[in-house]
Order: sequence, then C-alpha cells, then structure tokens
Amino acid sequence: MVLIQVSAVDLERATDSRHAADLVQAHLIETLSALGRPCVDFYFLRSRIAYREDQISGALETLELARQEGHVSYLGLHAEGPADPTLANWMLHDAFEVLSFEPGAHDDLLALARQRRVGLIRRGAQRDGNETLLVPVRTTADVVTALRAPVGGAA
Repeated sequence: MVLIQVSAVDLERATDSRHAADLVQAHLIETLSALGRPCVDFYFLRSRIAYREDQISGALETLELARQEGHVSYLGLHAEGPADPTLANWMLHDAFEVLSFEPGAHDDLLALARQRRVGLIRRGAQRDGNETLLVPVRTTADVVTALRAPVGGAA
C-alpha cells in the first residue's frame, strides 16, 4: 500500500525557520506514530499560500533530513487553489519530485512540472471513485493526454 501524506496547515503560521522545521517534524512524527510505520512513501508540502522564505526553508530542511533517515521516500508539492502561491513556493526551491494538482490546473504550473521533470498526481474524482490518479510517465504524449483528460475520463 502506498502512503501519501499532506502537510498540516500549521506551517502557514510558523514564526521562523526553526518553528517551521519543528512543525513539520511534529506532523511527520504524529503521522508515523499513528500509522505504526517507519516511512511514508510521499510527503506533500501543502501549497495554498506563498510561504515566507524562512518557512519553506525550515520545512524543506526537516523533510530532507527525514528523507535521509528513511522516513520519507518522495517529497512533493500539493497545489491548492490559485497557481500563484504554488509557483512562488516552487520557483526558488527545486526540492520536489512530484506535483499533486487538481484538474484544470494553471498551464504555468504544469509547464514548470514538465520543465523540472517531476512526477504528477492529478486529484479529483475518477471513474473508480478514487480521488487521486497517478499519471504514468512513458512518453511526453502520455503526460500531455493525462493532464488534459476530463475528470472521470481515461488517463
């Protein structure tokens, strides 16, 4: 079973980089303790506001340490709402391996994902009732087709 976790909104209220790091670490420990697992497969940094530099740096520092210690396999960015905050969070930090996005995501966001060659997870109700679709990357045409497929459509 693949385990995906999205960061808590607490990070948005972090007062400095150490506070941000502590909040992300606490959330990760809480998640792993509740699940009884040593590792999450994907940990997504929630992106619904543009973080201050100290907030995102502290969060990424903790997540990179967690990855080195084997507690996180892949680090992703979870785009929520308008594309501008996610673009702002991503432009100066190339730490993400996966982008989680909703159907109809802004073209600039998807263009950056293609440019940085990150994996894509499209959220939204699918035919089988799941809300997440892992887009297999075989060819550029497959990616473009999956990005443009309507919700509930084949991808």
